[in-house]
Amino acid sequence: MESFQRSALTSLLVTQVFLFAASQFAATAGVVVDLVLLGLVNADLDRMRTRAAAAASDGGDGGGGARGSAQRSHSSTRTAP
Repeated sequence: MESFQRSALTSLLVTQVFLFAASQFAATAGVVVDLVLLGLVNADLDRMRTRAAAAASDGGDGGGGARGSAQRSHSSTRTAP
């Protein structure tokens, strides 16, 4: 996932600069797509880090197996704002 984050940042900081120099109006859609992609990747990385930290502090899956951890992650996504 971190490689996707790096590629999105590279696209935003390098590629989009040259596209804007060529045509500002046409490059706007590319910037929007890159920003959305970067936001999704960052959110997924945060979710993965939170899940890893919770598993480390919980001592594993809490004895519930894969199903128990899936239920916990599903219930936590419903309560998030």
